[in-house]
Amino acid sequence: MPINIYIIAMATAATLAGFFGKTFDDKAEHKRLIKRITLRGWAYLMFVVVGFGLSIYKERTSFEGQVGSVDPNFYPLVSQVTGYSRDEWTKVISYRMSLRFLLQKLYAKVFPGEPRPDSMEVMLNRLAHNGTISDNFCSQLDYLRFYTFSAEWGSGQEPGPTVLNWFRSNADSTLKQLAGTVDVPLHLSANPSTACGTYLKSPPPLLK
Repeated sequence: MPINIYIIAMATAATLAGFFGKTFDDKAEHKRLIKRITLRGWAYLMFVVVGFGLSIYKERTSFEGQVGSVDPNFYPLVSQVTGYSRDEWTKVISYRMSLRFLLQKLYAKVFPGEPRPDSMEVMLNRLAHNGTISDNFCSQLDYLRFYTFSAEWGSGQEPGPTVLNWFRSNADSTLKQLAGTVDVPLHLSANPSTACGTYLKSPPPLLK
C-alpha cells in the first residue's frame, strides 16, 4: 500500500479520535499533566506521532529527498541547464523515462531474442515499420520523444508553451495507450516508408 494512504489513514484516525470525545480530563486538575490525558487522547497522540513519522520517512526516501541529500542545489542546477522549473522538469522527465521503458518492453516482446537498441528513435522506427504501432500513433510518441530530450540530456530543443500544453493534454493518455499496446501488441500492415523515428534535428510532425 502506498505510504500516502497510511499518512491519510493516520490523519483521519487522529481527527476522529479528537472529534468524537475528550482527549484531556480538564476536571482532574490535581493530577499531573500526563495523567490527565484520556485513553482517547493517547490514541490521538499515537496517530499524530505515527503520521508525522511516516511523513518524515516519505520525505527522506522520496526521489526529491534522495536528490536533495546528495546535492541541495540540484533543482536550481536543473533549471539552469534545461530551462525547466522544478515541477516541469519532474513531470517531463517522468514522461521520457516512461516512454523509454515502455518502448523497451514492447520492442522485446515484438522482436524476441534481438538486441534491444539504446535509441528510442530506432525502436519507434522498427515498431512502425513492422506495423506494431500506426504511423499516427508513432508520430505522437516521436513528438513526445523529441521534446523530452532536453530534460534528460540538458541540450536539444526545449519545448515552448504550445508543446507543454500538448504534454498536459495528451502525454498521459498517449503513454497509457502505449502501455495497452505493450499488453496486447497490434498487428497492422507493415509500413516500410514510415518516417517515424527519423527526426533528430527538427521536430517531428504530429499526424492526425
